[in-house]
Amino acid sequence: MFLLGESDVARHETLMRSQQLLLSFLVYRSAALHLAARRMSVFMRGATPASPVVLWLRNDLRLRDNDAVHLCAQRVGNGQASAVLPVFVFDERWFGPGATDDFGNARTGVFRARFLREAVEDLRANLKSKYDQELLVACGKPEEVLPKVVRAVNATEVVAHGYGCWEERRIESGVKQQLQPLGATLSRVWGHTMHHIDDLPPGATVPEIRGAFTNWRKKVEGADTPVRRELPEPAKDNLQAPPPEVRESAMRSLTEGTAELPSASYEELPSLKFLAAAAALEGEEDDESLGVADERGVLVFKGGETAALERLEGWMFDRDNLKDYFDTRNGMLGSDYSSKFSPWLACGSLSPRTVYWACKRYEATRVENKSTYWLVFELLWRDFFHFLATRMQGKMFMIDGEGLVSQDWIDDPIGLQKWREGKTGHPLIDANMRELQQTGFMSNRGRQNVASFLALDLRIDWRRGGSFFEEYLLDYDPASNWGNWHAAAGLNGGRVNRFNIAKQSKDYDPTGAYIRTWCPELKDVPIRYLFEPWTMPKDVMAQANCQIGVDYPNPLRSRFQPPMSMRGGGGDANGGGGRRNRNRGRRQRSDRRRS
Repeated sequence: MFLLGESDVARHETLMRSQQLLLSFLVYRSAALHLAARRMSVFMRGATPASPVVLWLRNDLRLRDNDAVHLCAQRVGNGQASAVLPVFVFDERWFGPGATDDFGNARTGVFRARFLREAVEDLRANLKSKYDQELLVACGKPEEVLPKVVRAVNATEVVAHGYGCWEERRIESGVKQQLQPLGATLSRVWGHTMHHIDDLPPGATVPEIRGAFTNWRKKVEGADTPVRRELPEPAKDNLQAPPPEVRESAMRSLTEGTAELPSASYEELPSLKFLAAAAALEGEEDDESLGVADERGVLVFKGGETAALERLEGWMFDRDNLKDYFDTRNGMLGSDYSSKFSPWLACGSLSPRTVYWACKRYEATRVENKSTYWLVFELLWRDFFHFLATRMQGKMFMIDGEGLVSQDWIDDPIGLQKWREGKTGHPLIDANMRELQQTGFMSNRGRQNVASFLALDLRIDWRRGGSFFEEYLLDYDPASNWGNWHAAAGLNGGRVNRFNIAKQSKDYDPTGAYIRTWCPELKDVPIRYLFEPWTMPKDVMAQANCQIGVDYPNPLRSRFQPPMSMRGGGGDANGGGGRRNRNRGRRQRSDRRRS
């Protein structure tokens, strides 16, 4: 180690600034020369100055109401681009053998990997049937893949949806930076929320959002904030594919130096075993058997825009479920107690504006009531978390959030493992966690309870719960997941909503059907003891063939203490969340206010 004096430091800083200026000049000069060469080449050929526009598809796996697709079609329609080259990248940060997070969980588990693979496959089929288009699918990092494609096809623009979350924005910045020396730009559009970010009223804009949903909602609803109309699907001529030799050049550009990754292709998709390789896959199952949900699951979720629109029309109109949504939404068994649109919304196979305008069509043709309002209310919750994540950035993932409150978190690997496996000794918690692990889905009500139990009762770092959900949830998206866990841990400075698990069980599973479905060892326990089975007398245990501590675990004990406000005073805790405290469950949630 060498120690520098002040004069040495000054000289060193001057040298570094000179080097940075020189590097910036060389990058600018290279980009200018590259762009000039393109224009000269076009001039010499006597052709129009248009080149293909690259459509970078991300969590917007649809054609209907897709702002990025619409902008690309506009570029072709007005002569700014000659054709559209759609590209999707399975980002190696989320897919493949190395895709794990700081807690050791896979970034994408097998259920969501299967669902997303189906969604990409469906998008490819729709592009082909409607536009005779080809979707180039690659694996790697977008900031490495896209510049190669741009260089190969002589493109000057990449169009994509922009997202507010911290990691997604960093990736976008990386892509933009790598395109700059090529004389190409990244054009980002906003289209993954019901309300457009530019339409938020004063007092509800992104810089003004704080932790409380209700205040923000009142400002948005009070201003009659409009929801934009769905965008029309482009004319076929405006979404035409580049010539075959251009498409081939794009694919060849991605074959160098990628031996450890599946090859880019217009026809094949990476195997499910590769995409979910970071998850703990058992045995040598092939792609057909991987990621198939337990038959006890509430619904067979099929990825893709086709399945999304079928679910929308079927649930809302064919089976006429929307009119009863407010009364049924807290169910836990069955396919239609809630819309279950969230997996398709999360990966962008379904636009939230499409859901909104379908709801308005339902109100115009069927009925307008509290249920129809509540579906839009849920979409508003989703908007809130996307806008909140845009403001909070990396603070969303800090253990104490923005520092409004603090908690004495406990390192309890045994308790965490029992929570993960559904062996806490609390039947409602265990049933929900087992359903999640075996299907990739958990009800709204279940998510509230399991998050409250981990973060507030066990006082285990709430981020470990968020990380586990990221691996297993079909409908994971970073804003909804981490925003809801942040709230469930009581970090937004408002009321702390701790759930009474036994009361929740009696209120929302009064017959015990759900618990018995996922905890078969409790199937013969009398309803009187089902929600707190450790209270069974020994003779009842014998009759029920369920010895507590042997056949079913002893319950984990609560360590609850209210988070301490950094502004003085303790948090306000409640032990309800049931019927007497129904409004309290709407304010802080654990990835649960989903459509």
